Amino acid sequence: MSSLWDTIQQNIKEGVQYAADKTEVMTKIGKIKYDIFSIKRAIESAFTDLGGKYYHLRQENSENSGAEDADIEIIIQKIQDLERQLQVKQEELEVVSKDTPEQSAEAVPVETVEGAPTGYNAPEEPQSGS
Repeated sequence: MSSLWDTIQQNIKEGVQYAADKTEVMTKIGKIKYDIFSIKRAIESAFTDLGGKYYHLRQENSENSGAEDADIEIIIQKIQDLERQLQVKQEELEVVSKDTPEQSAEAVPVETVEGAPTGYNAPEEPQSGS
């Protein structure tokens, strides 16, 4: 009887460990996806700023264009930096996703427990032709 209990305990431990590992991976993936979303929003904001600066520069067409050009260059540099950050996060997401193969319930081995009630983790017996 202790053999049955030991097997059940081991199966429960393995199941809990699998769930904990899967939760950790899904948390990492969620964090990276949120970071990607935040970077994309920052890029959109920088493009909006760039458009506004350019519009005002074209409207004024004044001698202050040197200062405005510098502002535009700063925004362009910011966008390029954000795009590099976005690329790094997307590669990180790909690595984390690739390192964690999806497993279905069928892929998790289930042992047959000797002495267990019929149908409990037991494979179905093929029926003979009648």
